[in-house]
Amino acid sequence: MARKYTELELLHFIELYLDGNSYQTLVEKHGFKLSYKNFSNYVKKYERHGLEGIKYQKKNRTYTREFKLKVVLEHLENDYGAHYLANKYNIPSHNTVKNWINRYTKGKENETYSPNSEVYNIIDRGSQYTSHAFNKVIKDNDLIHSMSRVSKCIDNGPIEGFWGTLKVEMFNLDTFDTPKYLDQKIKEYVEFFNNKRVTLDMGLAIPTEEEILQMIA
Repeated sequence: MARKYTELELLHFIELYLDGNSYQTLVEKHGFKLSYKNFSNYVKKYERHGLEGIKYQKKNRTYTREFKLKVVLEHLENDYGAHYLANKYNIPSHNTVKNWINRYTKGKENETYSPNSEVYNIIDRGSQYTSHAFNKVIKDNDLIHSMSRVSKCIDNGPIEGFWGTLKVEMFNLDTFDTPKYLDQKIKEYVEFFNNKRVTLDMGLAIPTEEEILQMIA
């Protein structure tokens, strides 16, 4: 797939960004068209590897078995994500790292994961969610399946709205190198959303559970 910008053009935008121009400024005043996530990855590669990090690779690279094993071991021992490892070792695509991990672990690196009980799965009535296979996954992992009737979005509507807000206010503004960091930021945002975030529709205040109990006492 061809890149939108040459190495020199990309370097120009990276230098503007490192000189203090925000990503929004690059988009609005300079017509920049890369997504924030992709641009952030290029910035990290440039900071770590210089021009070599953003150089367009016309041919597929080859890697030794020892090097692949080294990268996979870092993932297994330190829980580093594919994006982080790709940036660290200047590997053009994080999918390359994912393939190595799956190959060396035979896709079983996450088999020991077991979610806690009382986890709700709030969805719409798409056929994939009403299938026997999907419901078996729900049952095997002790999830609580929450689904309203046809044309009744009581459950799905609010959670879709929340995910949209979370993406705009948290997810799109960061880069997540490890599952642990993503989990941490989601928990922090949920705490912020429930107890600190204010909106005009809510009278510029969101009462906590303790405050609600005091009001109705």
